[in-house]
Formats: sequence, C-alpha cells, structure tokens
Amino acid sequence: MKYHELKIDEKWFDAIVKNEKTCEVRKNDRNFEVEDIIHFTLPNDASEENKKKAENLLLKITHILTDQDFPNGIMPGYCVISFKKGTSTFKADK
Repeated sequence: MKYHELKIDEKWFDAIVKNEKTCEVRKNDRNFEVEDIIHFTLPNDASEENKKKAENLLLKITHILTDQDFPNGIMPGYCVISFKKGTSTFKADK
C-alpha cells in the first residue's frame, strides 16, 4: 500500500466531499494500485474550510481502469481511479 499526495482543484474537491465524485482521471506515472491511499491537496487560494477538510480526508483506491483495459477510451499512460473515503487517519508509506 502506498500513499499518494495529489493536487486537485477546489471545485473537484467539493464534489468529492459531497460524494458526487468517486473517481479521477490521472496520468498513471505513480503506478497506482488498489488499496493505495490518496490525499488530495488544494491550491493556496482555496477556502480555509476546504483546506481544513483536506487535511484529514484520505481516499482508498478501490478500482483502476487503465488504457490497457480500455484502449479505445483511455489515452495511453492514463487511468481512471475509483476511490472511497477512508475512515482512518493512517497514512501509508510515502
């Protein structure tokens, strides 16, 4: 299990907090795996409320769809990461 710290725009972060967004398209340059932990960080101009929420929000990867799984729908080198909110404050090895 690995820990991934990723940047995200505040509007997408809001959707994750509201459970409206449960997946993310990313370049697969970190060798994402099921059970890995994602911690999203926000830009400096994000609201203080969301920055506080982001501090403790950990997401567990539940599924990964790669370009090899869906070559006509996902650009080479990219993946779709499905995740769910974690209930633990445990951080895996970085």
